Amino acid sequence: MQEKRDSIDEAIFEAFNEFYPSSDYNDQLIKKLHKSSFNRRESIKPLAVSLILSGIIAMVIYTSDIQFKIADFKYKVINQVLTMEYNYKNDVQRIIMGE
Repeated sequence: MQEKRDSIDEAIFEAFNEFYPSSDYNDQLIKKLHKSSFNRRESIKPLAVSLILSGIIAMVIYTSDIQFKIADFKYKVINQVLTMEYNYKNDVQRIIMGE
């Protein structure tokens, strides 16, 4: 248990005080909203471009058969290794080293 009030306690207690807005409170809020909306649009541009490019890259990958070519190459390599092991009865190291 805490013995003293900290900043969080002070913020909670001050939240219950009555709030009296100034006469130009609405104008200040509108100005802040207007400023933040412009900043947000500028910060969204890199995000939007990256999402669009990732979509284009995904379309290219899925419409072409790149993933199938990669999988086919993998299985061709595995097939060749297994064939060499079967034919040469685990003498692959001697064949590679040239003995």
